[in-house]
Amino acid sequence: MSGDRKTLAYVDTACSICWFIMDASWMLHVPAAAVAMAFPTIALALTTFAFVERTAASLFVTGAMLAWACMNVAWMLHDLGLIGPDGLAMAISFFITGAAQLFAALIAARFGRGSLEALMRRFRRMRIKR
Repeated sequence: MSGDRKTLAYVDTACSICWFIMDASWMLHVPAAAVAMAFPTIALALTTFAFVERTAASLFVTGAMLAWACMNVAWMLHDLGLIGPDGLAMAISFFITGAAQLFAALIAARFGRGSLEALMRRFRRMRIKR
């Protein structure tokens, strides 16, 4: 595994762990921990852009994953009463943005050279190693 791919795996895993703890804190009604974990979740999701392959499909999938994290944070903050009714509208806008990026990734993978493999590599959470 090349350096960037190895670093991406570490950053992606750290992001998933922070996200998991954030969601668990939200579920268990520990708002301080949930809000605290929102920061590293978003920061690590942003950091993945530094290590992802520079193909349109990979960049769009990474953007969709960031939008998913932002959607989750906005929904959580709304649910916890920390932001007003605009929080749910913000979450919905992140959902639409993420869905559009996934659609764009599929189009880019269809028409880009070697992009389908790059697209599938970004779906790390769904990949099974043999």
